[in-house]
Amino acid sequence: MEPPQSRRRWRTVPPRVAVFYALVVCGCIASLSLGFNAIVNQPPLTLAQPAASRSGLVDTVTVDVTNRSTTNGYCATVRISALDQNGNEIASEPGRPAGGSNRIGPSDSVPFRARFTHLTREDYRQTLDKFEAFLIEFVPC
Repeated sequence: MEPPQSRRRWRTVPPRVAVFYALVVCGCIASLSLGFNAIVNQPPLTLAQPAASRSGLVDTVTVDVTNRSTTNGYCATVRISALDQNGNEIASEPGRPAGGSNRIGPSDSVPFRARFTHLTREDYRQTLDKFEAFLIEFVPC
C-alpha cells in the first residue's frame, strides 16, 4: 500500500528547491570567506586625518602615517592635496617626513608635512574645503 499523497510530497524535494538551497549555501560560504579575507588583508600603513596650521597665506599640513605591521618596516611616499567643495584638487605638495627618513618601523608612526605656499586669498575664501593625504607608494625597506 502506498503512503498518502501528502506524505510523499515531503519525502522528495523538487529540483527547483534543491537548487535554491544549494545557491543559498554557496552564497553563505562566499560571504563568510570574503568577509574573513577583508578582515585579514588590511593595509599595513594607515593615514590619519590631516591637521592644518595656517600662518598668513601659508598652510602647513601634517599627517601621521602609522605602520600596523609588527614585523616589517616600510618606506612610504605621501602626497597631500588641497581640495575644493567638489573634491577637485586645487594644489598638491609631496609630504616630507618630519624626521628626515621616510622609513616607518614596525608598529611606529611618522608625521609627514607639506607646506602650501601657492594658495591665494580667493582660494581660501571661496574654494578651499579641506586637505587630504594620499599614500602614493609603500615598499618594505
